[in-house]
Parts: sequence; C-alpha cells; structure tokens
Amino acid sequence: GGSLGIVLVLMLLGYAWAQRKLRIVNNRTNSELEHLNHILQVVLEASDVFPWALDLTKNELRVFGKTYDIEDIHKFIHPDDINTYYDNMAYLMEDYSRQTLKENKARFNILKTGYIWYKMRGIVDKRDDNGKPTYIIGSAENIDKQKQIEQYLVETREKAIESNNLKTAFLANMSHEIRTPLNAIVGYADLLATSGDLSKDDREFFNQNIQTNKEQLMQLFNDILDLSKIEAGVLDFNCDMVNMT
Repeated sequence: GGSLGIVLVLMLLGYAWAQRKLRIVNNRTNSELEHLNHILQVVLEASDVFPWALDLTKNELRVFGKTYDIEDIHKFIHPDDINTYYDNMAYLMEDYSRQTLKENKARFNILKTGYIWYKMRGIVDKRDDNGKPTYIIGSAENIDKQKQIEQYLVETREKAIESNNLKTAFLANMSHEIRTPLNAIVGYADLLATSGDLSKDDREFFNQNIQTNKEQLMQLFNDILDLSKIEAGVLDFNCDMVNMT
C-alpha cells in the first residue's frame, strides 16, 4: 500500500511538472508568435504594403480588418481598372492548375481618401475537391508616388518634345525672315557694284532699299536676342514716359 502511494505521488508530481513545462512552452510560443506578428506588421507598414484575403465560398473580401461583400468590389476600384480584377479571376478559373494571380496595377479607394495606385499580388491558399480556388490571399503595395513620378516624367518628356518642335519651327521661320532682307541687300549691292551706267536716281533707290533692309535685318537680330534674354530671364526693361494722347 505504501509503495502504491509513493507511485501515485510521483505520478502526480510528474504530471504537475509536465503541465508546468507545457504552459511555459505554450507561453513562450505565444510570445514568439506575437513578436513575429508585430515584426511582420511593422515591416508591412514600413513598406506601405497591406494584406488582403478573398473568400470565394462566402463571397467576402477581408482587408484593413474589415469584411466586404465581393459584389461591392467595383465600388472601390477605379472604373478604368475594374477589368483588371475580372481578368485576374478569369485567369485563375480557366485553369485550376494556376497558383498565382497575374501581377497587376490598379487604383483603389478603399479608405475613401481618394484613388491610390497599388501593385497587386495574390496566391491560391485553398481549393475545393475539384481543385477550384476558394480562398485567395495576397498583398497590395502602395505605388502611388512611383506612378506620380512616372506621370511627371511623361509630361516632362512631352513638354520637351513640344518645346523642341517649337524651336525648330521658330528657327525655320527666322531663317526665312532673315533671308528675305539679306537677299535684297546682296542683290542691290551687286547691282551697284556691277552696273556702271546707273543713273543717280537708280543709285539712290538702290541705296535706300539696302538701308531699309539693313534696318529690318538688324531689328530681326534684336528681336532674336530679346527672345533669348526672355528665355534666360535676364531681359532688361527700359521705363520711359509715353504720351497716350
């Protein structure tokens, strides 16, 4: 009887020790899991990425700690990007062997703060007995700043092309405007130099035309210089009184 009592006591002590050890392990495991979850949450927030889950059996979307009806998804997606969602779902459903969604970019307004560009990724987590995807989890990376930079670069490039075209047109026009008085100057000068029997009136007429075209040519050069100064922001203004009567 005494031996049996001792055995029972030892068994109880062993059971108590095992339970205590199990609690310690469980507490440590829970603590480690909480720590890992915290690290994961911090990393996601720092990288501006949020997780989402699509439950196709319940027709639910879970994101930002809330649950939405799948039928309401079109309310969050920009009208121009709505086909991205349907194309991806069709992509998975037409071939059950596919594991991941096609990486895509779309604008969402889930937080009702305005549409934001996100890069979407997703993977099939659960399937039914026929292999049909029933649960999809994924991530959405905020790429709105990147898209803004891309748009800025596109607009800058378009403005540069437009500016280059304007400069080309300006130079072509100036070339024509400069050649007109220059040809007149050269023509009349050649006549004066090669024609020895010109009358006094003809010489005065030729000289007057040379003078007129010279002034026109100088005005063109001055205008070009003024345009260059305006573009460089160094144009000088001469203020003077003007009689408007």
